[in-house]
Amino acid sequence: MTRAALALLILSPLAARAADIPFGHADWKPSPTDPVGFAGQGGNWYPGASPPTEWWEGTPTVAKGKIGAPSHTFTYGQYPRQADLKGYADNRSKNIRWKVPTPGWSDSLPVVVSNRVISLASPHHVTCYDADTGKVLWHDELRLLTLPVLTPDRKSVGPAPDPARAAKEQDLFERALAYVRVRIGATAVRRDLPVVGPDDWAPRAPLLKHAIGVLEKWKDELKADYPDIGPTLDAELSLLRDCLEGKEEDDRDAPKGAKTQRLQHYAGKAPRVLATAPDLQAYAMKKLGLLGGHFSNDWQGVLSEAAATPVSDGEVVCVMFGHGQIAAYEVATGKRLWAWRDPLMNAGSASHLPSPLLWKDNLIFMSAGKDPAATNKKKGAYSTAVMAVDKRTGKVKWEVPGGPGGSWWGDTHGDHMSPCLVRLPDGKGGVRAAVVSNKGGVLDAETGEALAQLPDAAADSYGVWRSGFLAAAGGRVFRNSAGDNYHPPVSAWPLKFTGDKLAVDPGFVCQVKGEQDSFVLTDKIAVLGSAVIDATTGKKLAELPGRQRGAPTLAGNLLIITENEAAEVRMREDRLALGAFTVYDLSDPARPRLVSSKNLLGTADMPADIADKYFPEFRKPDSKLHALGTYRGLGAYFGARTSGVTAHGSRLYVQSQTHLYCIGEK
Repeated sequence: MTRAALALLILSPLAARAADIPFGHADWKPSPTDPVGFAGQGGNWYPGASPPTEWWEGTPTVAKGKIGAPSHTFTYGQYPRQADLKGYADNRSKNIRWKVPTPGWSDSLPVVVSNRVISLASPHHVTCYDADTGKVLWHDELRLLTLPVLTPDRKSVGPAPDPARAAKEQDLFERALAYVRVRIGATAVRRDLPVVGPDDWAPRAPLLKHAIGVLEKWKDELKADYPDIGPTLDAELSLLRDCLEGKEEDDRDAPKGAKTQRLQHYAGKAPRVLATAPDLQAYAMKKLGLLGGHFSNDWQGVLSEAAATPVSDGEVVCVMFGHGQIAAYEVATGKRLWAWRDPLMNAGSASHLPSPLLWKDNLIFMSAGKDPAATNKKKGAYSTAVMAVDKRTGKVKWEVPGGPGGSWWGDTHGDHMSPCLVRLPDGKGGVRAAVVSNKGGVLDAETGEALAQLPDAAADSYGVWRSGFLAAAGGRVFRNSAGDNYHPPVSAWPLKFTGDKLAVDPGFVCQVKGEQDSFVLTDKIAVLGSAVIDATTGKKLAELPGRQRGAPTLAGNLLIITENEAAEVRMREDRLALGAFTVYDLSDPARPRLVSSKNLLGTADMPADIADKYFPEFRKPDSKLHALGTYRGLGAYFGARTSGVTAHGSRLYVQSQTHLYCIGEK
C-alpha cells in the first residue's frame, strides 16, 4: 500500500471529488469551488502526496561553528559562542530535481497548478515555473506606483497614473526600499534592544561606508525631482558617519535635540512619528502618500513584501503584495487580467499580509477597511475589513467589516492571520462556503452576508507575522491569537447550516506547548506546536520530541517540519541560511515515528531583490559586503521556515530566501 493510500485510510478520506482524486495527488486539479492557495487548502495537508523522505544539497554533517556574533546581528542577549552546527561535508546533493534563483526573497508558499508552479518574490515579482524543469514560463512585475488605485469610496478603481510621473515616483520608492535594508544591515539596531557599544560598529564599516557612498551618489540625482529631500539625506549621512566613527551609543538620558532624535530613532526610543524620522524610506512613503497608518521602518527591512500566497482555481491565479498590489493572471499564458492597489494597505509593517481566497467568481481578501469610524485613533491605523472582487475583472463586489475589534494594519504587530474558507453542506445536497475573518467574523463567501461571530474571537490580538492562525477542516474552525513567543490556547468550533442559519456549536479549547502559529489540520487530527491532537475532541494523542519551532506540512502520512538551523540566534558566522527538515511518519497519529532528521537545504547567497539594480556589490562572493551577509537586515532566515513546503504528487516545492527547489526522487 502506498503512503498516500495509507494516509487516506488512517487520516480519513476527503469528501468525494471528481474521480475521487485527493488533494496533493499529481492528477488533482483545482476548480472554482476547490481552489489551491495558502497552506494548500488551508490546513497544510496534502493527503494525496507521496514525497521522498530524504533530500539535501550536500552530504549532511555536524561541525563546530561560531554563532551569535553581535557585530553581525542581534542575538537576544547571547554572546558569540561555539556550537555544533549542521552543514555540508561536500556538494553531493540528493533528490534535488531542480533549483532556480528567484528574483527576490519570499516568505510565501508556491502553489502548484497542474504542471506550473507560481511563486511571489519581493518587492513585486510574479513568476510561473515549469514544474518539471524549473524553466520560467512567464513573469510579471506589479510595480506599486504604476498601478491604478482603488478610489476613496472603495467601490471603483481610478485611471492609470501618468507613466512618466509614475516612473519617477517608483524610482524614489525602490531606491528607498533598497537603501533602508542596507542601512538596517549596517546598523543592526532593533527598537526593543539597547544600542551596542562603540566597539561593535567597527565590523560594520564596509556596509556603513557603502551606504554613505550610495547616498552621496543619489543626492544630486534625487534633488532634481525632489528639491526638499536634501535635509533628509543630510540627516542620514550625518547619522551614518557618526556610526562609522563609533559615536552611536545609548543616549536615552541625553538632552533632546536634533542629533539625539536621530540616534534615538535608530534605537527605537523616539516616538515613531513619520514626520520626525530622518529616513529616506520614511521620506519617500510620506512624499508619495503611501501610508494609511504610522511607519515602522525596521520591519520593512526584515520581512519580504511577498508574504501572501497566491490562490488559483486552475484557470486564473490571483496574487497580493504587502504594499497593496493585487492582480489576476491567466495561468496558462501569464496574461495580466487586471491589477490595482489599495492605498490603505501600505501599513508600516506591510509584510504582515493575509493570503487571499477564491470561491466561484469571488476573489476574497482582508482589506484595510473603509469605515473611518473603525479607525483606532491611538494606533493611527485602519481596522481590517473583508473585500470581494470579481476574479476576472477586479471589479469590487462587496466589502464588510472583518469582525468586532478589528486589527490594526498600521501597527508594527499587524494581525497577519489569513482568513479561511469553510465549505459546509447546505442541507439541500449542495455546498455553501463561509469566510472566517481574522477577528472571527463569519461571512457568506458569495454575498458577504454576516452569518455568525465566533465566540471569544473578538478580543484585541496583536499577533505578529505568522503569529496566530485560522484553519478549517471537517466543518470545524480552529483559531488562536498570539504574539511572538506566546503560546495561547487553541479554540475549535464546529459550524453547521440549518436552513439559511449558521450555527456555531460549542467546541473545545486546548493548550499545547511549542510554536502555535504554524499548524497542520485534517478532519481527524491536528498538529499544533509539538502536540498531535484529536481534531474532534482536542484530546492529545502524542507529543513530538523537543520544542517544535518550525512550520509543519502533512504530505500523505509524512509530517515534514521545516526549521531554521540555529534559529534561536538567527545567524551563523559562515552566513549559511539553512533549512533543516525533520520527517515523522504519522501512519498511527498516536505513535509518531521519526523517519529522517538530517535533510538540509540552503546557501549563503543573498536575495536578488532590488540589490541587483542598486547594490550589485552584494552579489560578488569575494566582497566584504557579501561576507557580512546583512542585506536582509536582521540575519539569515530560511524562507520555508515561515511557511512550510508545498507537496504535489511525488514532489515537494520549497521556497528558501533566495531559491525555489523541486524535491523528488530522480
